[in-house]
Amino acid sequence: MSYGVLPTWAWLVAMVGLLVAACFVKRPIANSVLLMVSVFCLGGVLVGIRLSELNRVFPSYEAIHRAVITSQPVERGKVLRCELLVIDEERPYKIQASILRDTLTGRYRHIVVGDGIEFNSRIENFPNRQRVESNFNYFRWLRAQGIVGQTFINHVSWRKLPLDISSLSLLQRVRLSMLRFRERLVGKLANSGMEGQQQAIVAAMALGDKSALSKSTRETFSVTGASHILALSGLHLSIIYFLGTFLIRRRRWNMPFQIVSLVAIWIYAILVGLSPSVVRAATMLSVYGVLSIVHRTQRPLNALALAAVIMLFSNPLMLWDVSFQMSFMAILGILVFYQPLFKVFGRLQNPVVKCIWGMLCLSVSAQIGVFPLIMYYFGRFSCYFFLTNFVAIPALYVVLYCALAFFLFSFVPVVQAFFALVLQTVVGWLIAALEWFSSLPFASINDINISPLQVLMIYALVGCLYGIVYYLHKGYVQAGLRRNR
Repeated sequence: MSYGVLPTWAWLVAMVGLLVAACFVKRPIANSVLLMVSVFCLGGVLVGIRLSELNRVFPSYEAIHRAVITSQPVERGKVLRCELLVIDEERPYKIQASILRDTLTGRYRHIVVGDGIEFNSRIENFPNRQRVESNFNYFRWLRAQGIVGQTFINHVSWRKLPLDISSLSLLQRVRLSMLRFRERLVGKLANSGMEGQQQAIVAAMALGDKSALSKSTRETFSVTGASHILALSGLHLSIIYFLGTFLIRRRRWNMPFQIVSLVAIWIYAILVGLSPSVVRAATMLSVYGVLSIVHRTQRPLNALALAAVIMLFSNPLMLWDVSFQMSFMAILGILVFYQPLFKVFGRLQNPVVKCIWGMLCLSVSAQIGVFPLIMYYFGRFSCYFFLTNFVAIPALYVVLYCALAFFLFSFVPVVQAFFALVLQTVVGWLIAALEWFSSLPFASINDINISPLQVLMIYALVGCLYGIVYYLHKGYVQAGLRRNR
């Protein structure tokens, strides 16, 4: 789980030295390079500080602890897996817990997010190495989420206990309240009559709760390249944010609309758990909204970079989070490749053809940004991703809007039942379509094994090809202008 080879003090000395050197260098290019490298060293300092906060020494014996459940408990074989926020000490810390299920009393069925428990067990640090079949380091991912240890709790060694959470930060208390509210919404879906996996898919696509998804369902979405609609991202928040553009078009309502929209997307981000992709999207939309209020030009690449800086400054270990990496690379791929691909055939007049071509270009652009990471972490490449998105993305729009209507009209049972039926029908069609795509020959290429160096080389090759095509196209356009003169 190594994050680097230099100690924190070495990064700090290097950063100060580079900043001092930048003060005396007069050449703009050299000065910019020194400042950029000093920012990189600042990242090393922040990583060292964050790791020192996460490094804890736990006693080698069992002890009584008090904690709050901060994630929806999920059954995994004979245990119930969940995250706990231990509040014994002045500074609470997060651990991953495996609670042995007692099938006789079934007490484990009655614990949910936000419940307090008292348990007697031994908390352990994560192992330095893990035996994995892919390059995805699970324990390093847990550390990036701020989880510092793990424990196994016997079924007779815990009990529910009302706890005082006033010692938690405001954000932690708000997040717990929102997660409990999300569980009530998931309960409404469960009582709507939808079948198991249909209800699980709606909960994942609309509320970010993937705890009820079966292994076969996850595999189907993974093989077909449609997993991104299960992981809440910028696409979900953009749908919610730009819904207002159809409701409020007058310029004089721009500021109130932007303020209400930004508050709404951050409430939604907290509701669904503040995953890196959601935080990235909410940050970018916040930058977009603020610039819109002050009537400044929106520059998507600058907004993306600012979102990365803000997130890494708050938690530098997020750089090693797979969701963080794939979210930013997908958006970078869209920003870089979408417009050139969309303009290949010039201006398309037919609106249907234009919409289809735009969706295809969007899908390909995002895939260019993430396919090296997918091959590296998961050893797989989905061959029909550009086709499955023609089914998955429209289904996502319908599910989000119908789920919103389902919850808003909960006080009208007839209307709620109608939207539940629509959700069940659309998700049923989506599952059938994805299963058909996954059954096609060569649906995915599996068992891919590449190194980090090869990942960088693939990105470098893509960048070189893009540069060559860009300059060839630029030269072709300039030659055409000279001929017209």
